[in-house]
Amino acid sequence: MKQRLLGLWPYALIALLGLFGLPLIARTQPAGAEMVLMLVLLPAFVFAFSSIYGWRRGFDWLLPLAVGLFFLCTLFVFYNESAWVYAPGYAFLSLLGAAMGSLIARLFRRKP
Repeated sequence: MKQRLLGLWPYALIALLGLFGLPLIARTQPAGAEMVLMLVLLPAFVFAFSSIYGWRRGFDWLLPLAVGLFFLCTLFVFYNESAWVYAPGYAFLSLLGAAMGSLIARLFRRKP
């Protein structure tokens, strides 16, 4: 378990920086950027870095759990209470990304 957590923390830090950093950048943009952030940028970010995690470290359910919890933390800083419904969605996207990355890694590492 300790080895899993040690391998997870750099990716969890990237998730934390992305989930807190992207809304900071969106606040400096014109109106409507927040909706693009919630519906396009954050899901793409979560899926992409979760896929990289799955490809490099294998599938693990701790990363999607961390992504969901980190997004819940951002609710109190950037969003209102109605945005909590995105937390399970981002966690699910992270789960899909990690699974897809792990699957791709297994397919390409197969010896002929």
